[in-house]
Amino acid sequence: MTISPATNVVDAYKQCNPDYALPANDNRYIDLSEVRGENIKIISTIRRSIERSDDNTCTYLISGHRGSGKTTELFRLKQRLEQDQYLCVYFDVGDALDLADISYIDIFLAMVDATSKSLQESNINIDNDAIKEIHNWVTQEAYAESTVEKQIDGKASAGIEVNVGIPSILKLFGNLTGDIKHSQSQRHIIRENIEKKASDFIRKINQFLISVRIAIQKNNYKDIVIIVDGLEKMHYRTFSLMNNQSDSHTQLFVQHAEQLLSLQSHVVYTTPISLFFISNLQNDYENVYILPMVRLNNAGKSTLKDLVQKRVDIEAVFSDPTLVDMLIESSGGVVRDLMRLIRLSCDTDETQVSAKEVKYAVSRLTREYDRLLKPSDIPILERVYRTELVNPDDERTNQLLLNRVILEYENGKRSAKLHPACLEIGWVMDEINNLTAANT
Repeated sequence: MTISPATNVVDAYKQCNPDYALPANDNRYIDLSEVRGENIKIISTIRRSIERSDDNTCTYLISGHRGSGKTTELFRLKQRLEQDQYLCVYFDVGDALDLADISYIDIFLAMVDATSKSLQESNINIDNDAIKEIHNWVTQEAYAESTVEKQIDGKASAGIEVNVGIPSILKLFGNLTGDIKHSQSQRHIIRENIEKKASDFIRKINQFLISVRIAIQKNNYKDIVIIVDGLEKMHYRTFSLMNNQSDSHTQLFVQHAEQLLSLQSHVVYTTPISLFFISNLQNDYENVYILPMVRLNNAGKSTLKDLVQKRVDIEAVFSDPTLVDMLIESSGGVVRDLMRLIRLSCDTDETQVSAKEVKYAVSRLTREYDRLLKPSDIPILERVYRTELVNPDDERTNQLLLNRVILEYENGKRSAKLHPACLEIGWVMDEINNLTAANT
């Protein structure tokens, strides 16, 4: 379906939903790889790597700021892989799990659930013995010693399922992920019980995946690829671990790298961008990629204007086309913020967006970033502003990266800048200039 650019403020508002990731075949898509830096087409690179892989068990990490367009790119990766005859399983952990508390066990359980749904949708059955293996093991172990009696197909959770199949797997793993997402006590029980036999758990997951690969190859698929989206949004928490300080991001991707790398399948994980500054992920992962922000040079601004024009007839909706240039500059190259600025500008009863509405939109976004900052952030912000470098060796810097206060770019080399909204906050710039003068 072809979607035409909006010609009025009401339709422009609808077309610029910042939370909507474009489907793979959407005609409004613009390839931003050339203006992100060094023209690295990450999705094409991953697709080629999967095609050329010898063992079909590669793990990929892809990161970038929230709102940089990762999900749209992953949708396109899924489409390309499906065209190449791969069964591509996509799921968003934000839909399946609790982003405030995620472990590799949760992800693997949700992965089996999502894979089973894809098999059912594709009308593919796998070996019944493999289904019984994982079904009975998880049924017995996950709720062991639980005071909560779970009913699965009419039998208590500690029992053995006789007539198993994809529907019973879906019911079991749907119950498990539901309990993990919505019940802290059940989450603790399930994880604790499975962790006691972690190696057995991973072996059962892999037996399931191998059975899936055998079944789909009989149905003319080359192999399976699993895309785990949304992990870059997982909450950042610090805690004590073995008398040392750790955090939720490091615990999942570094301390449990062995588990994430152990699956008998191609897997793509999205990753919090702060991890790329505090850990050498290449120590554990061979395939690590960052999707940088769009550089606001002439080419970047022009491409972003093309992106807007795909959604909005600029001359029809804006009283002055240069107003879009102001919104692009204020977005910092963050596609999500650009869509939000257009939406805020279109939140008017006027027939066209004027300078007044654009000023309101920028002011509104500025106030939102202002609320994220506090005086103790000034030394961090001043260093980034002065050096265009970031060294997030503390929890607060990680939070500023995750909240897009600090943005990562590629200009032939790494560089970091403050979001343009921060440069509009009077007290912040006063404090930054005072500190710069004092340091000088």
